[in-house]
Amino acid sequence: MLIAVIVLNFAYIALLASTFTRNLTWLRVALVVASIAFAVFGVLEDILSIVLWNIAIGASHLFRIVRDYRQQHSVKLTAKEQTERDEFFPELSDFDFHLLWCMGRDVHYEGQALLHAGELPDTVSLVLEGTVVVEGNQGEALRNLNRGALVGEMSYISGTSAGHDVRAQGAVAVKQWDQRQLASLDRLHPASARAFQELISLDLVAKARL
Repeated sequence: MLIAVIVLNFAYIALLASTFTRNLTWLRVALVVASIAFAVFGVLEDILSIVLWNIAIGASHLFRIVRDYRQQHSVKLTAKEQTERDEFFPELSDFDFHLLWCMGRDVHYEGQALLHAGELPDTVSLVLEGTVVVEGNQGEALRNLNRGALVGEMSYISGTSAGHDVRAQGAVAVKQWDQRQLASLDRLHPASARAFQELISLDLVAKARL
């Protein structure tokens, strides 16, 4: 039947489209559409096994879509978290921001060094409160970094050792992420990976203007 052939090809197109999306929700939507088309093909060709298997597959993906949607809309940010999201990651949803923010840990410094020249840091820090000082070879202050500045981002990007000591000037609070976790974001959570790369780009532009 011509209609059955058209439906079958539509199912394969939907299946092929699912392989080109990096968004998990849209991938599942494409798989649900493909399952529906395969089930319709099974009905037209009177192949019960195709109908039943694709109903089961489509239903499982639809269940995951509904579950993920409910999870994403169950996250409620505090007023402070909303401020931080709007300031640093405005393009992220509440759920995506919460996921990325919870990956980091809150660290406080009191005059200690965040980075030492020549060392390869394993974290990237976002300054939330206070001031950190980038020091020269003789301990002289080269520049001050305040709220919104990143520390350790160049080593994360290039894989090279830190070029300067970076020290907290008094009390400093930062949000700190493990570089290995950040490196896995592109595969596990592309939206958060893009948002963090945008934050790094803005930070580098701001530092170039100092």
